[in-house]
Amino acid sequence: MRWHTFPKKLGLLVLLYGSVAQSQRLVSARAGTVNYVRGAAFIDGERVVLNRNKLLVLKNGQTLQTQTGRVELLLGEGVFLRMGDAGSLRMDENHMEDTRLSIENGFALIEVVEIAKDARLRISCGDRMVELRAPGQYRFDADPGGLRVYSGVISIEGDDGILKAKAGQAVNLTGEPAINKFDPKETDAFKAWADQRSDQRIRRQRRQQEERAMQKAKLKAQQ
Repeated sequence: MRWHTFPKKLGLLVLLYGSVAQSQRLVSARAGTVNYVRGAAFIDGERVVLNRNKLLVLKNGQTLQTQTGRVELLLGEGVFLRMGDAGSLRMDENHMEDTRLSIENGFALIEVVEIAKDARLRISCGDRMVELRAPGQYRFDADPGGLRVYSGVISIEGDDGILKAKAGQAVNLTGEPAINKFDPKETDAFKAWADQRSDQRIRRQRRQQEERAMQKAKLKAQQ
């Protein structure tokens, strides 16, 4: 063994351990971890202040509200909820395997990158409960109670059974569910911000993958 290569190998171990530890920290967390805040946000009336050394997780029954601000929640290892100004939601069940929450005011966009096979993610909005089972991007509006599917597919419990909607379809969630078409390329300031957050996540993951690949290649060359 060449001892002058030890610091580099130690650096690789630290990098890999840090990535694993971060992943375990996320996996061990419950759904509803507050990941990002911009502006004023409150949990049961108390101002949200993030601490890098401690996870802030919504408990069952707690309400998250925004004024002139935006927040991002982690609902799973690959599920992100982003809520805009003057919004509120209630966490009904924060188990990773069975997550339920209610959109009470404003609007929220949920990005599902991946979801565990046996996990359930249900969103209450308007008069309906919507289950998200597939990767995609879904926007919920509390008033008057509606859903837009930008990508993916959803299932809605109705009096006559299960109603499904796919990309480019908007669903009325108040009264009898009705499906209409919309242009998924339509955007506004909130949608643009949510897409930007998604792009930042993708770029960050790519950088991390590239850094790990480079470290592994260096270590292999030194052996």
